[in-house]
Amino acid sequence: FQIVKADEDDTSPYIVDGKATKRCSIPYIVKLRIFRSSKSVAYCSGTLLDNYHILTAGHCIKKKKVKTIRVDVIITSNKKTQKFRVRDWIIHKGYKYNTILVNDLAVLTLKKPVQYNACLKPIQLPKEDDHITRVCTISGWGFTKFNDTRMSNSLHYSNMVIRSPETCEMMGPMDRRYHLCTGDFHEGGPNICKGDSGGPLVCYLPNKKEVLLGVSSFIFDCNGNFAVFTNVITYVKWIKKQMMES
Repeated sequence: FQIVKADEDDTSPYIVDGKATKRCSIPYIVKLRIFRSSKSVAYCSGTLLDNYHILTAGHCIKKKKVKTIRVDVIITSNKKTQKFRVRDWIIHKGYKYNTILVNDLAVLTLKKPVQYNACLKPIQLPKEDDHITRVCTISGWGFTKFNDTRMSNSLHYSNMVIRSPETCEMMGPMDRRYHLCTGDFHEGGPNICKGDSGGPLVCYLPNKKEVLLGVSSFIFDCNGNFAVFTNVITYVKWIKKQMMES
């Protein structure tokens, strides 16, 4: 068992066996460029919560001293990119990386608000009593095959199935209080990999409305289908508190 985190190298996000998205079909995802020095840049993804706040994985920010974070809003199927600077960020105080990542969340606050349009909109946070589908969607930029050597400039997505906590715990260490997992036991299917952390796991209400159920945290194996996400429902109160106070 190995935890593969998003920013262990400077690769871009990586959705294995995903499909290219249609223009503006995933308007809440953003690409994060995290600068630790003039020559060191790591990449993660994030999710727009409102016109000032982005949710991402804590380990994207925590690993080393961060100088600046820049947010790229890339319009799908178009070279147009909106860029924003991050004013400050807060990592969950319970963040811990031992055998697994726990409380792996961070809220970023932008210097200037984004202006919503058809290609840039926030996503809804879940509620405890929501009835949510088990088939959800992951998305990100980067390699489209496990053995690719070049990153894609296109945003890709794949549908994934949320598994029971019992099934997830059979695959390796995780904590059902904090985590969700997706996938199955077969090798070679769609998955997330290095560089993709902080990205959204988006699920659906009965009325087809999208909600942010998970934040990409770690995987068991890039060549498998299992991926572990921070369970957003557990942290909704914390997320809203950070948004109000920043």
